[in-house]
Amino acid sequence: MASHNGGRSPKDLRHLLSVARQDAAFFPEEIEENLAKLKSLPTDETSENAMLRDRIDQQSELICILKKQADTTLIKSQSLEQDMRELQAAKEEAECNYHDQVRKYIVLEKRFQTLYHNHEEIIKIKDGYKVVNDELRRENKDLLARKAEEVAVLIDEKNERIKELENSLKILNDKFQNCNDFLM
Repeated sequence: MASHNGGRSPKDLRHLLSVARQDAAFFPEEIEENLAKLKSLPTDETSENAMLRDRIDQQSELICILKKQADTTLIKSQSLEQDMRELQAAKEEAECNYHDQVRKYIVLEKRFQTLYHNHEEIIKIKDGYKVVNDELRRENKDLLARKAEEVAVLIDEKNERIKELENSLKILNDKFQNCNDFLM
């Protein structure tokens, strides 16, 4: 008997039947057909037939359970395959997006490096101009100071020359006045 049910005990079969009853609907027409075949057996084999009938009922219910589980597994497998295809497509799209973002990042990084180097060069040039500007300011200040000194010296020389000329003029005026007085 153990070879007919695949090594399962009646307890295992009852457990499978209870699980199947909880899972969903069966195929009652197949069960009825199997019961009709059992009823057509001769009556002298009733006790053996009853036992066989129970076995057949259990096995037919088990077959229904296994078929339902196979159908459910197939549906789940198909659903998982569809999910897998969708996830694969999403993964490929994400990878493309990632590679695009990496390329954009590399371009931006190069541009920022260029900007950074240009900024550094501008700062160096600005600092150079600042140094030159400071030197030119000092030189201008020195030139203005020298000019002021030279102008002061020239003014002093001119003032001295004016004084000399004024003195000469005064002397000449005095001489002229004396000559005038003398002639008059």
